[in-house]
Amino acid sequence: MRLALSIAILGLASQSIAQQMPIPAFGNTYTGSTRGFSFQAPVSGMIIGLSVPNENLQSFQVVEVTSWGTAGPTAWPTQTAPVAQLFYDNASVAGSTISVAIPLVAGEWYGILGSCTGTVGAAAGSNSYGTPAGPYASSMLGVPCTLTRFLTQNSISATGGNNLCATEGGGALARVEVTVSGTGSGSIAMKSTFGTGCINEYASMHQTTTLDVFALSNGAGSAGLTGIDYINTGGGYLVTTAAGTFVPVGTVDPLTVPVAGVGDDAVVPAGTLGLEFGSNGWLATGAGNSNGWSPTAAVFLGQPAAQFSFWSDFQPNTGGDINFEEAGTRTLLTYTDVLAWGTSDLNTFQFDYDSATGNCSMYLGALASATAHPTMIGYSPAGPNLNPGSTDIETTLSTAGAIIIDGSDIAPLSLAGIGRPIMGAAPTPYQATTSNIDAGALFHAGLLGLTNPSTPLSIIGFPAGCTLYSSTDVLVGPAVVAGGPGSLTWTVLGLPIANAAFNGVELYVAAATLDLSLISATSRSSNGLKLTLGDL
Repeated sequence: MRLALSIAILGLASQSIAQQMPIPAFGNTYTGSTRGFSFQAPVSGMIIGLSVPNENLQSFQVVEVTSWGTAGPTAWPTQTAPVAQLFYDNASVAGSTISVAIPLVAGEWYGILGSCTGTVGAAAGSNSYGTPAGPYASSMLGVPCTLTRFLTQNSISATGGNNLCATEGGGALARVEVTVSGTGSGSIAMKSTFGTGCINEYASMHQTTTLDVFALSNGAGSAGLTGIDYINTGGGYLVTTAAGTFVPVGTVDPLTVPVAGVGDDAVVPAGTLGLEFGSNGWLATGAGNSNGWSPTAAVFLGQPAAQFSFWSDFQPNTGGDINFEEAGTRTLLTYTDVLAWGTSDLNTFQFDYDSATGNCSMYLGALASATAHPTMIGYSPAGPNLNPGSTDIETTLSTAGAIIIDGSDIAPLSLAGIGRPIMGAAPTPYQATTSNIDAGALFHAGLLGLTNPSTPLSIIGFPAGCTLYSSTDVLVGPAVVAGGPGSLTWTVLGLPIANAAFNGVELYVAAATLDLSLISATSRSSNGLKLTLGDL
């Protein structure tokens, strides 16, 4: 193999190790108890700087770092105390960077809380909420990690911190700028995936956002979306901007009256067509769907019945009406002036569904929320379903004109590295796993190269959407995968003994599956895998 020669030719210098952990973009300011994020350190390091974003122009900042061992904090509503308080400061000037030296140990969990206050010891603080809501894919020293919403029901500026805390998967995390430095003089080995395998088709579509953010640019009277049409194609849906407009209550059933007794977080069977609706803003074509107040992609995609959603934390039991109308195969479900939970903000929207055609229109009336309630808009058939990721519906419809929802899920050929490419005291094999191998595939080939050509493979006979993410410096295989389990773990390369000359060397990996004709419409290619060699 030419690998050793290729590495020797590159001979890159060690990388400088000090960087800020990526955090989501600013969404809105929440004033109240202190919020933040938790994460599991993927490598050891040292926090050397902390700063709370100060969009609300306060005078001081309060920030706390706590350790949570290898188990991590508990999920809300269960709250527990941290293992230890590693740092606390409530008197530093807002907008400044606080110099610290807080060691982080690989595999340990940490909680970061921070807000800005008008006075030292304030009973409430301004939290810089990120957008979109939900877990955020970040990194520590270039190694991927996930930031999850982390909270206490106290203002740590007033209490001194060290309070009971919990994580929450569905809400917005509060932003704190955390700068981390490496330990020692070596170089951190890294891996990352990029690009997309083929073929990928998804039977679901969703936008994950927060109600306050979505309501700012969409709804009646806005320049954004006022409705969406889901047009059944017989093999999925074509999603377009609504051709119609909001349907007056009573159009389908002139004798309609608001549904009585709809509780908070309730599911209500209605009509004669087997439909159900949720108090939190969705229409399902069957029974059994969950109506939690904080929607997540995992729950949405796993619902037992198909569901059209404008799902958020609504509270119709304290304000607003829900009308369910039915005539023949047509159903009109209207939410009128329902309250966003914990606010006096009114929200109006409706679903116009035909069980004969499967078509559904969602119309948006006036929308408002002062709170960043997690919100999920979209459609998913009976689950479980693959997650296509969040789609900005407004932007996509304005640029592409339509969104295609496929009739069934097809998972793309996927490549994932096992661990990081760390060079040690002895040569070590580095392995990767190729998954979602089609049942018709006969051979698997691995590619290892020095560059990422990003070449469309359709020019040599692969299906559209297949891309070559590694140059073909080294061919691994081919291996026979016919009749196998649908995945293959294979050795990408032998990592050499740790050598500073190899620190920072970048390699690209990809995989492909083939049949007897080698290149045909049944051929598949994977996403790319980038490896950066290191000794830490």
